[in-house]
This record gives sequence, structure tokens and C-alpha cells, in this order.
Amino acid sequence: MAVNNINSLSSPPDLQYLSQNYETIGNFNGYFINLPNIDSLNGFVRGTQLINYDLTGDLLCPATSYAACFNSTYATGDMNLSKIFKYPSRVTNIKNSFVGTGGSYSSTVHNFLPKATFKIEGGMLDNFTNL
Repeated sequence: MAVNNINSLSSPPDLQYLSQNYETIGNFNGYFINLPNIDSLNGFVRGTQLINYDLTGDLLCPATSYAACFNSTYATGDMNLSKIFKYPSRVTNIKNSFVGTGGSYSSTVHNFLPKATFKIEGGMLDNFTNL
């Protein structure tokens, strides 16, 4: 199930739908399971309305290069690098990716969904030896 345009949320039923179904929106869990040989991504999931990083759980993308990927208007959940990158030691380039732009309904959307978090911890990039 997908919501085509969260920016058009205006009525209580739309907001109620979002609050009750956000777990099925923005889910990319296991997307690359049958695509093991992807080398690079350019513009993948660019301009989507919502990414839920809690549901992206085991995205495990095998690509080595990312340009303008996973950019959304709204994002929720905890961004965990070990669940996003399948082979962190092979990643050589990340440009303009994993960006949340916000939108005119940011405060409304984030009344229901907390903003995405990205915890910076010592050693978190140790496995990214080719960046």
C-alpha cells in the first residue's frame, strides 16, 4: 500500500489513515534480496514522500556507489547503517543521498510520526574502508 502524495493530506480521514497505516508506507525491507549484482544506484527512491527506516530494516543494498538515492520529503525511524549497506567495505561513494527535505506538512506529518534519527557513534564508519 502506498500514499501517492502525503503533501495533499488535508482532511482528518487522510491524517487518520497516515496515523493508522504508517507501518505499510515507505517500506523498502528486503528490496534488493533478488538483485545481488547491483554495482551503483543513481536516483533510486528519489522524490518519494516517505521512507520509514524502521521498516527498511534489512534493506541490505549491495551497491558500491550511491548518487541522489533514498531522498524523501519525510522520513521516520532509526537509520542504521548496518541494515542499509550489505557490504560497507565495498562502498566507495555516497553523494546527495539519504536526505529528508521536509515539506509544507512537516509539522502535521511529524505529529504522527517522529522524524528519522541517525545516531553518530564512535566506530560507526569503521567498516566503510573505501569511502
